[in-house]
Amino acid sequence: MATRLEIINRALVRLGERPLTTTSDGTSSALRMRTLFPASAGHVANTHSWSELTIEHAITGTLNLRAPLMVDGVARTIIKALDDGPNPLYEVRGGVLSLISSTSNTPAPRISGTLRLLLQPITEPDTVAYGPLFSDAVTARLVYDAAGGRTSILQLLRQEYDSTLATAISQDSQQGNNLNTIRYNYPIITDRD
Repeated sequence: MATRLEIINRALVRLGERPLTTTSDGTSSALRMRTLFPASAGHVANTHSWSELTIEHAITGTLNLRAPLMVDGVARTIIKALDDGPNPLYEVRGGVLSLISSTSNTPAPRISGTLRLLLQPITEPDTVAYGPLFSDAVTARLVYDAAGGRTSILQLLRQEYDSTLATAISQDSQQGNNLNTIRYNYPIITDRD
């Protein structure tokens, strides 16, 4: 497990720069990493449905996807509802997730169900830890993104990121899926290649 600050420091060391004591200091490295981290982590998060970043949440009736959900004392927002079954037990209308009956396809507020949810935090403190596989992939992506102007090593860094990501996804896919409790923090999501 690694915090955002630890991931940023790993990337800085690999780039030959001095580690930070906090991401909120006024150095150019801190500003650059503070700017790049959400996009880099978001790219990695959107590449794979990480088992490290999922929880199971039991719902009865409806759940507002736009309202904060408290998990382990941290307010989080639902990114996506995952349902592995062939007949989903829910539908989303106007930002509200409703359980539906698998037979009549009508809202059934008295039926309880469990959904796998991808979450993102409303706040992202430096102390929140990410899973080891996700952390490795984010570190590699952050190094690649931060070296954007250094074209001589960019291709090598992209290959290293792709290799790290493929290894992490392969190992993550083999992990057990006991998702009854939140495991790791979910990063800010942004669409990015």
